[in-house]
Amino acid sequence: APEEKRAAGLPLPVELSGVSVTLEGKLLPLLSVSGGRINAQLPYETTGKATLRVWPPGGFAEAGIVVSELAPSIFPNSMVTYGGMAVSESAPAEPGSWITVYLTGLGAVNGEIGVGQAAPPAPLYSTRAPVAVRIGAVAVTPYFAGLAPGFAGLYQVNFQIPQSLSDGTYSLTVVTGGASSNAVSLPVRSRQ
Repeated sequence: APEEKRAAGLPLPVELSGVSVTLEGKLLPLLSVSGGRINAQLPYETTGKATLRVWPPGGFAEAGIVVSELAPSIFPNSMVTYGGMAVSESAPAEPGSWITVYLTGLGAVNGEIGVGQAAPPAPLYSTRAPVAVRIGAVAVTPYFAGLAPGFAGLYQVNFQIPQSLSDGTYSLTVVTGGASSNAVSLPVRSRQ
């Protein structure tokens, strides 16, 4: 892109700074563009082989891609408590506390929503595929896994830290349909 630019609001636009992206000839909503990166949203139902074409000013470039139905990926520093505090080494989660983690790649959802559209606050759009959270060797069933209200293409998983978890820093992953996310660190400390 000739300049860095972010979408001003929702629904997401299909052109930013003269740049557009198509998948099999269909325009994709754009979150942001820059000289080194373009963030576009794929339709929820996209799977298999496809041709992705980037249209910067003055030409285009294309590539064949393969899109998995499920490919969870946790965003860095995206765990927060229900009070909105970021979870970190200096602000660890407590056993029994409720946590939200934000990610991408959880696939199709229950309900109809257009690509590039903000997920509504009600009804909530949950994932079709079952989701589990792994905290070290402990499997946790989330209270909710689905689209984050007010955002386009962003998923959230809400879960409770088991009361039985001892103090420490754990590897946290989100698993769905046999696909596991990247691991992030989850520090847990009991209130002193």
